[in-house]
Amino acid sequence: MVYQIDDATAVASLPALPTDNIGTPGFFTGGSTSGGAPTRVRYWWLNMVQEELRNLVIAAGLTQDKTNNAQVLAALKVLFVQLGGKSALADNAVFLGKRADVTSGAARVGLFVDNTDFGAIATIGAGNLGQSGSTEQYYQLESQGSKSLELTFNAPVAGVVHAEASANYSSQNTNQSLLSLSINGVTVSSDQVTGTTCMSNGGCAAVSPGPVTISSYCGTSATSPPNIGHTLRYVFVPT
Repeated sequence: MVYQIDDATAVASLPALPTDNIGTPGFFTGGSTSGGAPTRVRYWWLNMVQEELRNLVIAAGLTQDKTNNAQVLAALKVLFVQLGGKSALADNAVFLGKRADVTSGAARVGLFVDNTDFGAIATIGAGNLGQSGSTEQYYQLESQGSKSLELTFNAPVAGVVHAEASANYSSQNTNQSLLSLSINGVTVSSDQVTGTTCMSNGGCAAVSPGPVTISSYCGTSATSPPNIGHTLRYVFVPT
């Protein structure tokens, strides 16, 4: 239950602190039967306590609610990450929260360590963010033919795809050969060579969360091309 006092006698702005030296800092007392005076709770002290609690709730982005008696606890859960039994370092801020670019799933959780020299860190989640895949096919193209290989996956978060394609001929192809590599329909590498026995392409591209397609095209002008070993592979790295 954190909110500003709304009694009819409340004022609109925070009163200034008293300038006189009221007394020695200490603790509350209820007085005594022998004549000891109870501690007087002054307005400015109550205002300080009120504002300390309110600022916790405000910093957490919560709405002040006089009917909710667990708002400070809720605010603390938003503002702080529970440490795993290790001491906290003053210069090592850890931020944990939902990623703005992901709308569903366990991958919404993002971790950031605000330190330029924090060494190795590890996280364990409900799924793997980094992914990889590969395919390899052996075939002979038709006269002046072509063939494409394709790999697809679903990127859980934004990241970078590193891809590589290669074509190895069983003997020298005396005619032109074309090998290209594309990520989500955009060509990232392409070579056209005459008289080759092997070709390779590599490249990378930034991708958004969602479906990703990596493909490699292999074609030739030869009327009787040699056999080909065509390979396509990728690695996805979250950013």
